[in-house]
Amino acid sequence: MCNLNEQILFLYLNKYSTVIIQLLGIFFNFVAIYFLKNDDKCAKKSYKLIVIIHCLLDISLGTCYFLGIYQIEIIENTVFIMVDGPLQYINSYTVHALSYITTTFFFCSSVFCGCITIIYRYLVIVRNKNIKTNGIILMLIPVFVLSAIISLQYFFTFCPPKKSDYYIYKNLLENKNWNNTKLYRNEFIALIIPSFRVVTPIYKLLEIISYLVATIIIILFKILISRYLKNKKNSMSLSTLKKEKQTQRTLIIQALLPILLVYTPNILLTFAIILHIPLKCYTTFITYCVTYVPLINPCIILFLTSQYRTKLFHYIRISKNSVGPSKVSFHLK
Repeated sequence: MCNLNEQILFLYLNKYSTVIIQLLGIFFNFVAIYFLKNDDKCAKKSYKLIVIIHCLLDISLGTCYFLGIYQIEIIENTVFIMVDGPLQYINSYTVHALSYITTTFFFCSSVFCGCITIIYRYLVIVRNKNIKTNGIILMLIPVFVLSAIISLQYFFTFCPPKKSDYYIYKNLLENKNWNNTKLYRNEFIALIIPSFRVVTPIYKLLEIISYLVATIIIILFKILISRYLKNKKNSMSLSTLKKEKQTQRTLIIQALLPILLVYTPNILLTFAIILHIPLKCYTTFITYCVTYVPLINPCIILFLTSQYRTKLFHYIRISKNSVGPSKVSFHLK
């Protein structure tokens, strides 16, 4: 294991790398929303609105991560979750617990939103449905309800701070390690899930089944849309068919990659136990898998969609060449 100084350095690196990832995610999501809202060439039956909602969910998730910057430690089958972001200035157990529950809600909503996006595209492309804003909201209600149920599991598992058990478990933490990164030093709040208050199996089972069903739905509707495009390729222009295939490829990556990041830690836990990998390394891997989720959606939209990628590089080129007025006017339309 690492010595004390190395552990403290690791906590600082983890903290500031999380800050950078979340700020980039929030920035790129706003850029993606700007491009989507100003995309006049986008067809009426587009998935533009629901993708904007997905970006807003990612902005909310990134903001929660930035405010919380959650550090996870596992000692003797007890899980500790510490708030290392600006929210630690509010030294309230209730605020910290609610912030983590809210973060989990936005995380699940963001992951499941990719599933709704591909269903929406199937309805407007294959079934020729004209779904308005109210219809999109109705489609998202099950996602929000399911995300709320999954996130509320922590409301019942966190050890209340007024019980003696809380302080008994908190003493398991290496105070010299954690005090260096906390504003209130030894009085910092730790959200604790003791071994005797583990997550209820029904919640965990619901979460695993939900992600599995979402994956099946994404793959199934992807196949249905691909078959439709294949049958219609003779009646479509080459440019339209190319654009539809590009959108299809973007959608499948956008929908499946967050689920893959969620499932990977659960799969690797078995290998971590077999190979005797330290839990610290495993919890770090989980943290990074989760923190990249708000950055995935906008990056896929911006870099895998040709017109948005061209626009983005165009603006970057303008900023690089904006030394004099003549160079700026040369690139502006």
